Amino acid sequence: MAWVLELGYQQTRPPLDRKTLPQERQGKPRGNGNGRHGVQPTSVGCIDLRCYPSPVSGCNGKIQQKAQKVEAHFSDVPVADIEVLVLLYSLAHGLSLSVVGSAFGIPKSTVHRIIKHVTEKIKANLKTLISLPTADELPEIADGFCQLAKSPAFHRAAGAIDGCHIRIKPPGNEYHKEYINYKLFPSIQMQAICDSTGRFLDVFIGYPGSVHDARVLRNSPIFCQALFPPAGWFLLGDGGYPCLEKPVGLLTPYKVPRGQVQARFNRHHARARSVVERAFGRMKARWRDTLFKALEVSPSFAPDIIACCAFLHNLCIDMNDVLDDAEAFPPEDGDQSPPPAAACGQESPGHHLRNRIAAQLSAPVQMAPHLRG
Repeated sequence: MAWVLELGYQQTRPPLDRKTLPQERQGKPRGNGNGRHGVQPTSVGCIDLRCYPSPVSGCNGKIQQKAQKVEAHFSDVPVADIEVLVLLYSLAHGLSLSVVGSAFGIPKSTVHRIIKHVTEKIKANLKTLISLPTADELPEIADGFCQLAKSPAFHRAAGAIDGCHIRIKPPGNEYHKEYINYKLFPSIQMQAICDSTGRFLDVFIGYPGSVHDARVLRNSPIFCQALFPPAGWFLLGDGGYPCLEKPVGLLTPYKVPRGQVQARFNRHHARARSVVERAFGRMKARWRDTLFKALEVSPSFAPDIIACCAFLHNLCIDMNDVLDDAEAFPPEDGDQSPPPAAACGQESPGHHLRNRIAAQLSAPVQMAPHLRG
């Protein structure tokens, strides 16, 4: 039996507490018979979702196509249309239970239960929209990075990686200080790898803000299991990461460039790598009322909310609903990166690979054979 995250009143919704929805009966609803879940169509129709209409209107077919083959031992019933709209509306209005409950005419406890339910369904099907590319897709991604960098020297770039700090309300216990990041506000970290279009390929969310970006990377499955990129390919990261060849290929800029060759590499590298910063900025701009302030949820539930935002970010890209850079706010981290971390003994540095690409960038059009990648 397959689970489908579908928008449609014809589907059976998860059971809700009848006491919280007094207008609904076992038969047809009270009133004129046009309402569902105790909400009149006019009240829902006037809601400003502020999350762009095309992803909402096309969400049914898109997610159904992606998720209909997923095993669903946890999915006895699909998610109803009204519940998906509750989650979208809550993300667009800062996760305020009172605001959402007032807009939909349902109690705050029901809003909280719906948000948890839909979030769990999206999290269970996260890989339907956020997944690593296949070997056949890598050349197209690399071509996109070559265009961003304005150089064919990056023809083996498989993605850009970075970390993003999401503001939270820290727990009121002894672990409070663990969430204070180097910019002195409480946060949890979202590590993401994106392609040349800003589409997320992998996300790793949940480490406290005080943890260094490099340590988050070294504890992620991408690094520990050497999942991505394949041998011979590399990721582009900022100066907070180590320059590596193994266990994952990761190219970073020269910390103190010496001469025009290294400076030129840093410029081209920044043009290609900055796509991941723009991806964070677009995701935050789309859900600005939620992500530009401290999340109104517990630190343990915050990673699930962030993962849903990343999921919806990819869904919007797949449906050609993309924010322009002028519409998106720049990420709060900007171009700053935390101080570099110490290298681990089981890692192979990638300085020789970086030097070779730097030489390619500064070489004449007719390069010597030993400089070609």
